[in-house]
Amino acid sequence: MTAHAIPPVATGSRPRVLPLEPGDHLTREEFERRYDATPGLKKAELIEGVVDWFALEGTQYVPVPAEDGVVRSRVFPGFWLDPSALIRGDMVTAAAVLQRGIASAEHVEFVKMLQGRKSPR
Repeated sequence: MTAHAIPPVATGSRPRVLPLEPGDHLTREEFERRYDATPGLKKAELIEGVVDWFALEGTQYVPVPAEDGVVRSRVFPGFWLDPSALIRGDMVTAAAVLQRGIASAEHVEFVKMLQGRKSPR
């Protein structure tokens, strides 16, 4: 199982359930416990003990690949995440990856497109 920077915290009589994270190595029981406790999760799979994320494309769920360890949003260009850094609690690296995404040409074009859609007030 992947080490997390934030340990489970008891709330009432139940401990907080850690979220599913890409690359987690889990037992089937732990995967199902976390899957059931993750609100808004569209699809995750446990393949040979490793958690993989998926995105809906049309009517099919397809794996979300990480290029050089970075997951790049298909919906919000320039929104880049480093899942490993987030899991480790390494916010310096996570923020640096996010900043690189925001500085990318794809994000600049996305912002220009959004600015062109602004309605006058």
